[in-house]
Amino acid sequence: MSLTIPRKSHFVSSLCGLALAGFAVFAPQAVAATESRAVLAVVNDQPITSFDVEQRMKLTSVLGSGKKLSRKEALELLINDILKRNETKRVKATLSDEQLDRAIERLAKGSGTTVEGLTAKLKSVGISIKALRTQIGTNMSFNRVLIAKYKITPKVDDADVDKKMEALKQDPRLQPVLVYELREVVLPIDFQDPFADQLIQNRGLEARQIQKNYAGCGKLDDAVSGIFNVNISKLFQVPGDTMPKKMREVLEKSGTSKLVGPMRAKQGIQLIAFCGKRTIAPQGPTREQVQRMLVEHVYEVYEDKYIRELRRTALIDYKDPSLRENQTQ
Repeated sequence: MSLTIPRKSHFVSSLCGLALAGFAVFAPQAVAATESRAVLAVVNDQPITSFDVEQRMKLTSVLGSGKKLSRKEALELLINDILKRNETKRVKATLSDEQLDRAIERLAKGSGTTVEGLTAKLKSVGISIKALRTQIGTNMSFNRVLIAKYKITPKVDDADVDKKMEALKQDPRLQPVLVYELREVVLPIDFQDPFADQLIQNRGLEARQIQKNYAGCGKLDDAVSGIFNVNISKLFQVPGDTMPKKMREVLEKSGTSKLVGPMRAKQGIQLIAFCGKRTIAPQGPTREQVQRMLVEHVYEVYEDKYIRELRRTALIDYKDPSLRENQTQ
């Protein structure tokens, strides 16, 4: 089930700093994303790296599984995936590229997009389409193995689908969300420049000029006209319930007719445009998706049984002792 929830922007942290400091000098913390290739475990001579774990955690979050995986949980799932792939290869139950392509197309269509759109969405959060193809291919192929071994003929009654859909209507993730719509203006500054102090003063004056010219979010480009080297973000949304009360008060007080700031940010002088609020109702799953969810649950019962069998004969070497399975229980 894929749920469209407005993403939390890094500007939430920025505005928190502003609200709590009372328009004081602003210096947001930046977190650099790294793609470590450290090996965390080896399964039958096949390594699982830190990068693999991070990809699985992100992918699970994007696909809307209902929970965020810990590193331990993600590692265990990847170990199971290797065992599944090895078993499907052994019994020659793997999917063809054409079958996998059709599965990806169905997933994209069910999410209201195309394969290209899905690929772009994954890329925007640092996930490769290859990671998705691998996971879908692994699960679908292993389902074939389960059907052959346990003679599964999953069938879901309409009444069960109705009951599940009613329960999902109470899911907090499907409730309307009030979002604040914002845009950011940054006047870049090289703080290592010998004349940085003078640059800060000059950029501060330019920021004040932008504030003076400001005539609303839709005319932000006009407000910066004539000022050299200015970066303007696209409109982004921040859920109101993720904002501290003081931060919301700052935005409400400034209203949509004024720019909040100027503030000193890591990349330069920053202004925030409050463009308004709107309520978004996330799209719930279709009846077909709920039916598929219930069918998948049938497979999961048999899958757990089979995986336990495969683990008993597998060679699993945890390179990081803190991530051993017995510590996740």
